[in-house]
Amino acid sequence: MSSSSPPPSLSSFVALHRRLIGLERDAEVAQTEDRNERVGKAELEKRGCLVDKLAVSAARTGMFGRTVVELRRAGGGGGMGGDRPLPANAITAGDIVGLSASPAGSAQIASGVVASVSQAAIAVTFEESREALEMSEEEVYKIVKLANDVTYRRLKRWRSHSRSQWYPDTTV
Repeated sequence: MSSSSPPPSLSSFVALHRRLIGLERDAEVAQTEDRNERVGKAELEKRGCLVDKLAVSAARTGMFGRTVVELRRAGGGGGMGGDRPLPANAITAGDIVGLSASPAGSAQIASGVVASVSQAAIAVTFEESREALEMSEEEVYKIVKLANDVTYRRLKRWRSHSRSQWYPDTTV
């Protein structure tokens, strides 16, 4: 920036950063989708992005009416596999995951946020009701880690909050 040009206005600064944050989020989503399509199931499991052969062990209503589903290792013919530990994975609380039936090529049923992870179970919170999820305790499922948009949503919320709180007279 040359010394003769005026500094950018607050509204142009915020507009630029809003656009850049959106581009960053879009790139992360595209990268994750590409990885999930390009890389095979075995490689996704090896990277810790996919946990397969899970069965529903419990479902309950959580905060704000959301559905919390607990998934554990499935037994040989569906159903529960006891307290067998989950395979090593990189899924942690707060991650966004996609849920689908276990056979390869199955469409995603829903996406949710991981509420908790233990050695034997993963609890996932879904916006959909229990009935809308159409999950069965006899089915076998898999979860795959998706792009995380928490940072993007927090920045958008901060921008909206800061606009009304700190700069009430601007058109940011």
